[in-house]
Amino acid sequence: MANLDKNYDVIIIGGGPNGLTAAGYLARSGAKTLLLERHHEGGGGLVTEEFSGFRFNTHAKLMLMMDCMPPYTDMKLEDWGCRYVIPEAAVSLLTRDGRALTLFSDIQRSAKSIAKFSTDDAERYIGLMEDWYTIVNEALIPATYSLPLPMLDMVASYQESELGRVVNEMAEETFLETLDAAGFENEIVSTALLYMGTMFGVDPEDGLGFLLPLFVNRVLHSAVVLSGSHQLAASLSRFA
Repeated sequence: MANLDKNYDVIIIGGGPNGLTAAGYLARSGAKTLLLERHHEGGGGLVTEEFSGFRFNTHAKLMLMMDCMPPYTDMKLEDWGCRYVIPEAAVSLLTRDGRALTLFSDIQRSAKSIAKFSTDDAERYIGLMEDWYTIVNEALIPATYSLPLPMLDMVASYQESELGRVVNEMAEETFLETLDAAGFENEIVSTALLYMGTMFGVDPEDGLGFLLPLFVNRVLHSAVVLSGSHQLAASLSRFA
């Protein structure tokens, strides 16, 4: 601490993923930045511990936005050793009669698995995922990484396009209502989709139905950082 300068443009308290990312962008823009973290290293929940020669992610395991988050490309994190894979199989539900419904990042492979339970639902799934992927990729993910608007302004802006109006309508629905509208016949299929939406703690009877497509899409495309989640923190720390 004795070697620290007295003046900084920005002081960030907390070296978790958000603090590291903010510090990285500020430093890259030329701001004199100080990042303070009480732990012996930054990363927050990006913790990887080694036990008996094996590495374990003791908190954050799956990176839901890894393949689309701007910092990965903006800061060229791959060049600093942060590499990831997206497992082909994302979710699998086992039934009491010994069958398994497995959902993949690939829509067609998921549909083949669903067809073992319901051929009609397999076709419904393809159509639904195509619609949901459009909502996620063209509306929700871009909104995640842009400056937030006041709520009423955001609603008004969405009303200007057909896709935006769909998002506004889904915002008034519960997860259950959004899922019921899909018309799935088999409860195993519905259960798998609902699980991916509610595993984050959202009450299925609450509103914000537009989050269900986002959560399902992101779980199906969740990434695992090679060498452990802390490798993401280590690469971000190069800029902090």
